[in-house]
Amino acid sequence: NCDYLFAMGYDFYGSWSETTGPSAPFSGPFFSISRAMLFDYKPVTDFNPQKLILGVPYYGNYWKTDSEKPYAPVKRFSPDSLTNNWQKIIIYRDLQNYKSAEYLWDEISQTPWLRWKDTTWNQIWFEDTKSIELKFELALAQKLRGVGLWALGYDYGSRELWNLIKSKFF
Repeated sequence: NCDYLFAMGYDFYGSWSETTGPSAPFSGPFFSISRAMLFDYKPVTDFNPQKLILGVPYYGNYWKTDSEKPYAPVKRFSPDSLTNNWQKIIIYRDLQNYKSAEYLWDEISQTPWLRWKDTTWNQIWFEDTKSIELKFELALAQKLRGVGLWALGYDYGSRELWNLIKSKFF
């Protein structure tokens, strides 16, 4: 028995991924938060959405690749590692360091990403207020117990994220 189940709505892509992609895809042809909340977790929670808390990330992933296209094959960070394919995690507050990168919106996953080229292509898939709002609205529409954020300190007090929480839950 458990009172609540915390459903990690993140880490769909990560250091193990062979292609770039969103940590927290809202939608998509395979795995996504929408699919998980609407189909995968229902049997686990005995169809009681009040037992489910949706985890939402305040971070993203940074990859290097030879392509400017989304879902591109990644360049391994370390040739000695079979699973360390991304460069690093980018927390929300550090996105300001990439303002010169091209901002793109992925219609498949309903998430933002950045790209730029130096000696190779760089891609950062992350969350912003638009993508997080979609996740909050899903939690509300499905009447979930609530949302949890990984991790609040990653926002460094960003007013836009706190205002979004306030507008949706208070």
